[in-house]
Amino acid sequence: MRATIVLPAGSARRDLLSARGWRVIARSFGARLDAALIDRNRLTRLVRRIDGRASVRELGTDDVEAVLTLDSTTIQDYPGSVATQHAPLVRSTAEPTDRRRAFGAFEPSAFSSR
Repeated sequence: MRATIVLPAGSARRDLLSARGWRVIARSFGARLDAALIDRNRLTRLVRRIDGRASVRELGTDDVEAVLTLDSTTIQDYPGSVATQHAPLVRSTAEPTDRRRAFGAFEPSAFSSR
């Protein structure tokens, strides 16, 4: 049985292991925003493209139920391979923190009461 290793796509080890006969068995489709690499101008332009159609804002504790609902609704969308494992969220993992911030886009009807 061969071991499984999860590596970032740009890892130098990936090329080395590939040359030794290792193969990619799964890919992750996850997205993550690294604040150190942020292009504020590009993000601002993207947010402006949805003006009037939706509101983008940081999520807070009032949004936990909506996050849990979205997670349970989309849980079947995760392929479940080594690169895309996803344990269903619970209240403590759905709540944003200072170290784990989250943002969401809301239709006008969802944010008009805020």
